[in-house]
Amino acid sequence: LRDPAADVITFDPALFPATINLTSLLPVLNSPGETIDGAGNVILNAVNLTATAITALECGPSDIRIIGLTIQNFGGDGIRVQPDPNLSERESGQVITGIEISANNITNITQGIRVLGGDDTNEIEMTITGNTVSNYSSGCIAVVGSNTVGNGANNVTAIISGKVVRGAIPPKSPSNSLAGDGINLSGGSGINTGDNVIQATISDNVIANN
Repeated sequence: LRDPAADVITFDPALFPATINLTSLLPVLNSPGETIDGAGNVILNAVNLTATAITALECGPSDIRIIGLTIQNFGGDGIRVQPDPNLSERESGQVITGIEISANNITNITQGIRVLGGDDTNEIEMTITGNTVSNYSSGCIAVVGSNTVGNGANNVTAIISGKVVRGAIPPKSPSNSLAGDGINLSGGSGINTGDNVIQATISDNVIANN
């Protein structure tokens, strides 16, 4: 059960469709049970942000739901899931469950959705379903067992289903004739990131132009 005191962010239907042109970074979703529901009618647009390589929405604790948003023009990740960045070195045996990323439209982005296991002995369980990701330059969905430091031993479980994944048409730049990976599962990156476990169910996706 979700915490009844947790924040649920919805939007006034009288304003639909609504575009939010961001002028500063959004805060990390760091309270268990937080929900953002755009009802398919809210656009988070980073075209006015001066910072580059930034992530639109980042979440760390359990029971976070991000649904029904359009996320566009960010230089980093559209949505990132990782252990709580407020804890030292992201390592404390954190258990993150009940993450839902669904029915979002993520476009004109470096990487659509990225899941990072963290540094040491963390567990992450999440569902990524019914999203559309397009015009990305690095990759669409990445599930990575570890960050670039730490000893690993993370356990990451993901259900990835019902997505439409299309790379840049035309390419985002002349040097980028392809648009990176559609779905990428990786044990880890960097050094000292062994003994990770990734369990994934991937079904009913449409992937093209990568």
